[in-house]
Amino acid sequence: MRFTIIAIAALMSILTHGTPGEQGKDFTRPEEPAPASKEEPRTDGPNLRNPTHDPAIDLELTISCDKTEVDLGEEFTLTATLTNLARDKFYAVNELCYDLRSVCFRVFAPGLDGRLIRMNWERVANSPGAVAIREPEEVSIRPGESLSVSETFPAIKTGELNFSARYCGIRSASPHLREQLASNVVALKVKPHSSGIAEMFVKVETSYDNFTFGFYPDKAYNHVSEFISHVIHGDYDQTKIHRINPQLGIIQGGLIQTPQPASDSIIGPCIPMERSDLVHEAGRLSMARMPWHTDTAMSQFFITTEKVEQFDSPGNPYTVFGYVGHGYDVVQRISRLPRTGETPNTDIVVRKMYLHWSNDG
Repeated sequence: MRFTIIAIAALMSILTHGTPGEQGKDFTRPEEPAPASKEEPRTDGPNLRNPTHDPAIDLELTISCDKTEVDLGEEFTLTATLTNLARDKFYAVNELCYDLRSVCFRVFAPGLDGRLIRMNWERVANSPGAVAIREPEEVSIRPGESLSVSETFPAIKTGELNFSARYCGIRSASPHLREQLASNVVALKVKPHSSGIAEMFVKVETSYDNFTFGFYPDKAYNHVSEFISHVIHGDYDQTKIHRINPQLGIIQGGLIQTPQPASDSIIGPCIPMERSDLVHEAGRLSMARMPWHTDTAMSQFFITTEKVEQFDSPGNPYTVFGYVGHGYDVVQRISRLPRTGETPNTDIVVRKMYLHWSNDG
């Protein structure tokens, strides 16, 4: 997904517990988002509807895609539209935004273990000295009116993909109907890159030396999608490997900075945790987050330089979404560079990250 991080705190002290957390101010635990409905809509036909949909609620959710076919690594845009079909009834609804309590997109594809991948983002807003979850605003949708939201994603997996949308912001409905309104399904064919390569890599050029990343889209679709989006738009260019902790077995980067004052807080979307059978062995790529909340990963990533079992604990796991391909020896050498505390004595600048169609470095 392409979004704008409104502001990010300047580099400050490491969060507690020695875990790979997002750096910035002190944080309080965000509010827990409302649980998603456990009932899944059908995926075996074009008319995907919520089985508990009340026909008295004259709201229709539809989804469209701006493309029917893309190359691996190319971007596409999904648009969800909520329409009031009633003749004389107004509805109080949550504004349409890419949020757990509004619109969520789902992707279904062979190789994803038959699972629907939910891409739910929490919006993180600034609260005095803390982080809180911003509530979507309530709006009124008039008879015949439509509301829309669009999001752009990178194509990270080849094959036939199917997408649907879910909306759960009908405030005037009874509680059990508010959870879910499902859309139709749209198909997207993702072809191998023009070079013939069906797997994408990212090359990381640093002021020290270079290495590559490979990815696990079948295991952590959301994390791979978000990371690749950052790469495509150059968000990681001219950032730093800002943290080295050989005792913990990690090096950390991805602190995206903006011109806003250092007093500002982190504002933007968070990536919910994705559980899989992948573990934090040496050379794995994982996403940093707040230590006390599993669904708060943003842009910062870390690379393990040894097996780190604490990141796979059942009660507080981190999400592995990639691995170091070519150049793992470079990562090891970076992990042994002189430092003061956890800060390298010499800047290790990520000069550029870009899509790379080979794992040979």
